[in-house]
Amino acid sequence: IEEIEGLKEEVKHMIISTTTTSNDIEQKIHLIDTLERLDYFNQFKDNNGEFKKTLVTNAKGLLSLYEATHVRKHGDDILEDAFIFAKFHLERITHTLYSTLEKQVTHALMQSLHRGIPRAEAHFNISIYEECESRNEKLLRLAKLDYNLLQVLHKEDLSELTQWDISEVDRLPNYMKPIYTSLLDLFNEYEIEIELEQDRFNGVHYVKEAIEKEKRQLVRGIECYMQENNLSVEKASAQLSEIAENAWKDLNKECIKSTDSMPTEILMRVLNLTRLIDVVYKNNQDGYSDPKNNVKFVIEALLVNPIDL
Repeated sequence: IEEIEGLKEEVKHMIISTTTTSNDIEQKIHLIDTLERLDYFNQFKDNNGEFKKTLVTNAKGLLSLYEATHVRKHGDDILEDAFIFAKFHLERITHTLYSTLEKQVTHALMQSLHRGIPRAEAHFNISIYEECESRNEKLLRLAKLDYNLLQVLHKEDLSELTQWDISEVDRLPNYMKPIYTSLLDLFNEYEIEIELEQDRFNGVHYVKEAIEKEKRQLVRGIECYMQENNLSVEKASAQLSEIAENAWKDLNKECIKSTDSMPTEILMRVLNLTRLIDVVYKNNQDGYSDPKNNVKFVIEALLVNPIDL
C-alpha cells in the first residue's frame, strides 16, 4: 500500500508539472493517453461508476484532475466525466480555499495550463511559487532570470520588425529583391482598391463607424453566427463552444500520433496558434479588437513588464 501511494504521488507530479517546451507537452499528452488506456482514472470512481466523494475534499487533487482532462480526445468518456466533476466541485469550493490555492483554482477555471500561452502561464506560476513558504529561493531567482532574458529577446525581435525601412530594399540579397518588390507592389494594389471602395461608400462607412464607436460595440463572430443560423445568444454560444471543444479533441489526438502523421515542429505551431486563439477569444470576447482585459495582461507580461527580482 505504501508503494502504491508513493507511485500515485509520482504520477500526480508528472500530470501537474508545468510544461513549456514542445517535447514536454508531447510527453504529457502521451502520458494522459497512456493512463487512460491503462484504466488509471477508474481508480477515482466508486462501485456505482461515480467519482468518489472523498475527492471533493482534496482541492489540489481536484485541480490536478481538472488540468489533466484538458488533453482528452474524442471517445475519452472517463476524462469527459472527470472534467465535468472536477469543474463543478472546484467552482463550488473556490471561495473556501486559502489565498494561493484559490488563485490557482480561479486561474485554472478561467485558463487551463494546456490551452494557455506557455510563457504567460509561466509568468503566473512564478508569481504563485513566490508566495509559497517552502519555495527554493535559488530556483525562484533562476525562473525569474530565465523569463526576463527571453522577454528581452522578444523585445529585440519586435524592435527589429518595427524599424524595418522599405527604402532599404537594396540591402537585401539579390535573390530576395524580386520577391519582396513584387509583394510590395501587390499590397500597394490592394491599398489603391480599398481607397477607391472607401471613396465610393465614404458616407456609409463613416456613419457606421461612428455608430459603432458611440455604442462601443464591435461586430463579433458570435453575432454573425447568430444571424446566419437564426439562433439566440445562448444557443449560439453553446454551439460555438462545442465546435471549439471538438477542435481541441482533434488537435489532442493529432498530438498523440504526431510522429506518424506530421512533424512535431509543425504540430507545435498549430497548437500554439490554437492557444493564442483560445486566449484572445476567451468567453466569446473579441480580445483582438478590444484587448483591454485579459489580452492586455498577456501582452504586458510577455513584452512589457519584466518580473521583479
